[in-house]
Amino acid sequence: MDIFYPDAKFVQLDTSPQVVMGTGRVADCYIQSDAPSRVEVIDRKLERTVIHSIGYQTVEVKERLATAWLDPGVFEPDPGTMDPRDAVLTVDQMIPEEMGFISGAGHQAGFAIDALHQAATI
Repeated sequence: MDIFYPDAKFVQLDTSPQVVMGTGRVADCYIQSDAPSRVEVIDRKLERTVIHSIGYQTVEVKERLATAWLDPGVFEPDPGTMDPRDAVLTVDQMIPEEMGFISGAGHQAGFAIDALHQAATI
């Protein structure tokens, strides 16, 4: 975390006495408590703050993410062939959600990675 957020502050909630984290550093703010009850207290305090942020959990963002993977490009397949995006979407609709799917590592693998959403990819 230090690499990505060098100014980040670490808060540690733990029932044990303060311990050194895996990085060799101690938390900037240590609270000896069980996490669920302390998080409730923190949530109540945050609700009273002046700053309220919706973040990215909005209906608009959810709608955009639902189809963000769709490739808007229009391509005319050669005669006797089909658009691999359509093939993968068809497979995705046919495979039950509880069934896994394994894709090869050839050039077609990108289509499966981009388009298989209904089937669990393993």
